Amino acid sequence: IRDGRTEENEASIKAWREGNQALNSVAASLGTDLTLQNAIQAVFQEGRRRGFDEHDLSALVDVFDPASDR
Repeated sequence: IRDGRTEENEASIKAWREGNQALNSVAASLGTDLTLQNAIQAVFQEGRRRGFDEHDLSALVDVFDPASDR
């Protein structure tokens, strides 16, 4: 991670994004406020848009770096 090799992953952004989608579905069916989960999902989706879906979760730091916008 320190060296920026986020392609070597333990838990990909895709895995977390898909898990969060499932959690959102269950929470929505229970009438839960999804404000936080929707914000988290937006970050995962931006990571996907930037091509980081198969990268380690740590690559999400690049979502907040304007210089890394692809």
